[in-house]
Amino acid sequence: MLAVRDRLDAEAFEALYQRHARGLLNFFLRLSWDRQGADDLLQETFLRLWRSSARYQPIAKFRTFLFQIGKNLWLNDLERFRRMPKRAPVGAEEVLEAPEPGVPGGVEDPMEAASRGELSERLVRAIARLSKPYRLVFVLGACQELPYREVAAILDIPEGTVKSRMFKACAALRQILGGAISPGEAQR
Repeated sequence: MLAVRDRLDAEAFEALYQRHARGLLNFFLRLSWDRQGADDLLQETFLRLWRSSARYQPIAKFRTFLFQIGKNLWLNDLERFRRMPKRAPVGAEEVLEAPEPGVPGGVEDPMEAASRGELSERLVRAIARLSKPYRLVFVLGACQELPYREVAAILDIPEGTVKSRMFKACAALRQILGGAISPGEAQR
């Protein structure tokens, strides 16, 4: 990012995009479950990053800085997305960086796959029902697997608040899902 800031180095910017786009897109998909909206937010995040590169200060991790831009865009655009006509939501199996199912030999038990798919869809709907603060903490902490310290920096809240919101988000998800997930599955 310093090369981008100091020399407007397009190759360095492309390297940043290649390194971080997948994780950021995954973040937007898990917040909205709308592929077109997530793609739009991804592009807008990198556009804003490029435009503001001269003001970049390496105070925290670059990923933290990037996710702060993305989080702010998502919060600003939330109302706009609510007013848009509903599109078919992204299925849980389409989320990038999701663990690849499978068994040795490449043959998977169809009953296991169906059961996992049903739970995934229920979890998607349950996450969407969380309030913004809890959804952001859950997606960043549990889905993106970011350390609580980094989640706190992205959201500009104390680490203790992240822990509290994660606990409450997991409790809400367990209640919504009727105990279908254990605390260890949702929390690290």
